[in-house]
Amino acid sequence: MTPEEAGAYERDVGLAGKLLDGIYHEDRDGLVSEIEYLSDKTNPTEDEARAALARVLLAKPTRLSQGLIRSLAELFDPQVGDGVPSARRLVFETIDHQRATSIRNAQIAYFIYGLRHEWPDEYGPESEWPDGHGPEWDDVAKKWKLTRNKTYEEAIAAAVEKFGIGERHTKRIYAQNFPRGQRKKSRLKRRTKQKPKLRLVR
Repeated sequence: MTPEEAGAYERDVGLAGKLLDGIYHEDRDGLVSEIEYLSDKTNPTEDEARAALARVLLAKPTRLSQGLIRSLAELFDPQVGDGVPSARRLVFETIDHQRATSIRNAQIAYFIYGLRHEWPDEYGPESEWPDGHGPEWDDVAKKWKLTRNKTYEEAIAAAVEKFGIGERHTKRIYAQNFPRGQRKKSRLKRRTKQKPKLRLVR
């Protein structure tokens, strides 16, 4: 890390620690008198600390982050603590009750798209690329788009028959996931990988 990156990482670890452990306030004798937990009204805010924690977890673990990871583990299982039970716990809260429908629609849209385009033979299956590396995806996708298989109407009809849904609904699903027939892989990934929100119980 550069000195600037190291400084930013250290600040993130500090912010994330405040999110997980709270801010300890001491009395005049140096004893903890209150624990303040972050919210949208504190400085830093809870959202700022959440973003910092996410950056730390996505970065390479360091000695600095070990304590932070332990604090996070205690929120899932208080038995891993140091003898003092955690005052809070993490609760899974569903924020998208239509996730199964979104995933199903994305699968139907991918089925239709797959019928309309053939994978370029010269690249072979992605699973056989050495060490997970292969040609630039943009190049693969460009050739994939140019390699026509079934027509739009044929692919829609095949989906209607396979999944037992109406033609109009099938077209709407495809249009929502592939506007104007363009490939929206990143968008579909975001929709299909949504997870239940973690809520800290104070």
